Amino acid sequence: MNATLGFESEKTVEFKGRRFTFGFPTIRQEVKIESKKSEFTEGNYLEIFKNQTNIAFDTIERVNAFATVEVLIPGIAEGLEVGSLMDLNRSVGKDIVELYMNEIVPFLDAIENSIDESIGQEEEEGNDGKK
Repeated sequence: MNATLGFESEKTVEFKGRRFTFGFPTIRQEVKIESKKSEFTEGNYLEIFKNQTNIAFDTIERVNAFATVEVLIPGIAEGLEVGSLMDLNRSVGKDIVELYMNEIVPFLDAIENSIDESIGQEEEEGNDGKK
């Protein structure tokens, strides 16, 4: 546990009988995740995101999941014997999205919330009555 900010800095998940441990993304990994989103959508991520259809929503959800998992847990793709999660069939792809939504997103959100709270407290303490 990160004693300074009060959150677990690593998470272990199980997928297809294998265990994987990953941490909160570094800035470099965050950039890689965003780059993967663009790569996976051939530069059309924002256009797909703006589209309000169910297919577009599902596509964005998959792209977000696959990009994040490929960067944070690269061993998953290797274990599935694909070069990219984008090469998976829909059934296994659905399992990746479920892993992302049920395990990865809550972990990342909890850390983001802890960081935001910590920053807010530092700002309040830094202001110390100054406005």
